[in-house]
Amino acid sequence: MPLLKSPVSQSITDFSSAQSLEFSRWMDPVGPNKGRTIVDTYYLVAEAQADISVATWEGEDIARMFGNISVLQVDGQSRWNLPGDASRIAATGLLGTERMRENADIVVANNNAFFAVLPIPMKKPFVHTPEDLSLPADLFDKVVIQTPTTADLSVGATFALDTVKYYLLADVREDLDLRLYNVDEVKMSNFKSLDEGEFSFGGKLHDMFVHARGAAGGAALANLTDVRMNSPHLGGQTLRRDPDFLYNYRFKRRVGNAGLSAQGAEVRNDPFLNGKALAVLLADDETSVWDGPISTEMVTVNMTNTVASLRAITRTIKPLSQDARSRVSAMYKKPSGVFRVATDKKSRRDLDKWPPHLHPYLPMKADLF
Repeated sequence: MPLLKSPVSQSITDFSSAQSLEFSRWMDPVGPNKGRTIVDTYYLVAEAQADISVATWEGEDIARMFGNISVLQVDGQSRWNLPGDASRIAATGLLGTERMRENADIVVANNNAFFAVLPIPMKKPFVHTPEDLSLPADLFDKVVIQTPTTADLSVGATFALDTVKYYLLADVREDLDLRLYNVDEVKMSNFKSLDEGEFSFGGKLHDMFVHARGAAGGAALANLTDVRMNSPHLGGQTLRRDPDFLYNYRFKRRVGNAGLSAQGAEVRNDPFLNGKALAVLLADDETSVWDGPISTEMVTVNMTNTVASLRAITRTIKPLSQDARSRVSAMYKKPSGVFRVATDKKSRRDLDKWPPHLHPYLPMKADLF
């Protein structure tokens, strides 16, 4: 079905610094053909006016107009939980630079008017079946945006916010089947030291991005030279930032460096290629939702690095909760036994033909009408 635009959510203008703004269930869960509304991408918009002094406010930092961003399902499952600057990194890694809208720099002046727009993808275009991870509107609960503090915004430049209006819209489509969609969780964890982090995922880890806060989109990671994941399933060997991780990112995200100005010149300003982020693990269009080990133990990540306050942005495939499954079955009056495995080639649709340990991670479908 073709993509549709959701209605615009309510707008919120009356708030203070570091306040949580909730945008909940503003779209119709039933589509124009009586099908099911499915969200592929949320777009967060801040329409603002501000006074900038001392120095230019870099366009890469305009994502800081959004404090922490949370996307929650009605069963309590978190789908996204990142601050604005980390959300920009995650969205770039998951969508690719060709789909990202970077903001222009804002010069020193009073009454600068601008828009900050940030995509939050549910559908992941660089996986085997991107729509497996979309979010049905009938299971969506709310998006929560924490407003930024003056300290968050005054990075590089001195920033005084005059007015701002926040609102959301979404890319949606209509399903004429009844699907039990997979869920993934995008979140952030801090490293415990310059060269080591310990993380627990509770699912199938598909992406990990390393990033540190800083001006112009993040601190420079030039001195982060190599990484080792101490897990037999996720690596174990030491890999170099360049060429191992950088070439892998270029290849999987189709980001060449065949610039016209010079041999090897970059085509786009990409935080993963200009040293502001590192893709340690990266899913691609051969990665199915059920691929990879179930990570239940603590995973240690070591690296050669001198940058303080590193953050790991991770995307983990989680089992769809029993509460969500029961809600869908009850809403559409479908017993659990009528669901079959939703495979793109319509093969192995019988759940019993799949290993039992994969059952919680398989996309399922039934007839809607």
